[in-house]
This record gives sequence, C-alpha cells and structure tokens, in this order.
Amino acid sequence: MNIKLLHPVSRGSLKLNSVDPRVPPVIDPAYLSNPEDIRVLIKGIRKVQDLIKTPPFQEVQASFGPSFSGCLHLARDSDAYWECYIRHFMEPGHNPVSTSKMGSVNDGSTVVGPDLKVKGIIGLRVADASIIPEITDYTNAATIMVAEKAADIIKSEAKNPLPPVP
Repeated sequence: MNIKLLHPVSRGSLKLNSVDPRVPPVIDPAYLSNPEDIRVLIKGIRKVQDLIKTPPFQEVQASFGPSFSGCLHLARDSDAYWECYIRHFMEPGHNPVSTSKMGSVNDGSTVVGPDLKVKGIIGLRVADASIIPEITDYTNAATIMVAEKAADIIKSEAKNPLPPVP
C-alpha cells in the first residue's frame, strides 16, 4: 500500500539564478518542511495499520512497516520512528505546480494571465501544470485541460489575428 500526501502544506520555490537563460534556476522543493505534512503521513500510516488488522487483510497475512536500519535507534512504531522512515523513503507523488501561477493580469503574484500569456513578454505562453495556482489531486487531467484551453485560444487568435503591436 502507498500512503500519499495529496495536499502538502510545505511549499518550495523556484528562482532565477541569472538573466542568462542557459544558467539553471535555483529549485528548492522544500519537501516536508512543514511539520503538518509529517503529521498527516503518520496519521495515514496509523490508518493502514488499523486496516491490516481487519479479517480480510488478516486472511491474506497482510503486513505493513518493514524495518529500516537507519531508524532503529528510535522506538519501533513510534511517531519519531515513522518520521525518520518517511524522511528516508518519501518521494514526491505530484508534478510541480504553481511556479508560473495563472490569474488576473492585475495580480502581482501571477506570472501568466487568463490567456496563458506571460505578463510583460510578447509572444510567450505557458500551457503546463506550472500555471495551476493550487495543487490538484490529479495534475494530468488538469494539465490536459490547460492544453485544450491553449489550443482553443491559439485557434481563435489565428482566425481573428490582432493588428501588429507598433
């Protein structure tokens, strides 16, 4: 069984390292930086432990919680043990979102307007999960929707081109 944190409280950052586009950005995912995320994951572990005690799971001899030598200095099955375990084995379950937040062109926290155009840059649109302002449970479906919107906007503009910008 996998335990997933669908709505993490921790937030990372992405910052430009240089004005040179060939220089990689500084990315800090800040995984598990908010203690609430650990608390929720441990709560999930406890739910799974309760679930495997039920007759259907007992019939198939289900078990959960292999030992990890890197955490054996902590009391087995304690919250501290599970926090150690999570910090060693956690892997992200979602695609990064919100690095180019979409919203009103008048909102200073947004990068992309409702037309998917990057504010202040002519001829550049963003049409991926980075424009999604909040984490969704399933980024694939949301990203497909963004791509469909981009296609509709581009097709519409091709039919009705605006005059060139002076």
